[in-house]
Amino acid sequence: MEYAQAADHFRRACRLLPSSWEAHFGLGVAAKWLCDWDESIQASRRAAKLREDFQGAWWNIGIAATALGFWREAREAWNKAGVEVEVSDAPLEMKLGRVPIRLKTANNEVVWCDRLDPARAKIINVPTADSLHRCGDLLLTDGEPSGSRWNGDRDVPVFNELQILQASNLGLFVVVIEHASNVEIDALVQLHSDELQIEDWSTIRLLCRQCSEGRPHDHHDQDHRLSSEIQPSRKIAFAAASEEKVRDALTAWATPDRVKISSIECLVQPQVDH
Repeated sequence: MEYAQAADHFRRACRLLPSSWEAHFGLGVAAKWLCDWDESIQASRRAAKLREDFQGAWWNIGIAATALGFWREAREAWNKAGVEVEVSDAPLEMKLGRVPIRLKTANNEVVWCDRLDPARAKIINVPTADSLHRCGDLLLTDGEPSGSRWNGDRDVPVFNELQILQASNLGLFVVVIEHASNVEIDALVQLHSDELQIEDWSTIRLLCRQCSEGRPHDHHDQDHRLSSEIQPSRKIAFAAASEEKVRDALTAWATPDRVKISSIECLVQPQVDH
């Protein structure tokens, strides 16, 4: 069912059953996915008032309040939802570690982000051009896990994006590098900075839906495994504030004569602040 149609059904239910916390909660959820934050927070408030012990309503209040910049209400809601935070009017900066976020786009790309609080995360990967997102975008995210990814020594939950809160100004550039070893590519990737993120797009995995919304199966890991030998061709992506930043990194990268680098292609232009 489409969320707009669901919202209509829940509005009708709220009129017919004004004391039903389920109806108000359902409207809050549908409005959340429509990014109608005024309706979402109002419906979620009614649901929480009717059933104060239901954490789902408080969680949706926290998300909507974050979207609206109502930081005191967001903090109060997180406490009601079981996330202990100090109550104040300041934005939250909790530094909850790295989490994978499924972007709200047609390709459902999953990227790694720094989680700033229960409802916000900043992209640290270099998203593909098809994702219509940029490295550094600040995202509003849902709180219900939808699958998992392996991070070092543990599984971490995947959360779904709701919308972009603040767009990054970084552009997207790519080069094709031939006859470079894994060690040499790793050395290039390590040249990242605050204004430059570098990734080997040869490591991107295309997952079946079952794996994307659950835990990737072993066959994906096997198909994805790269040898330590020299690879014929790699596509390297750069999230950068300018093409000059990319050129500087490639110039600083010490490589043998066998390594060939293509011309720089810009897939997404950097944003210029006015």
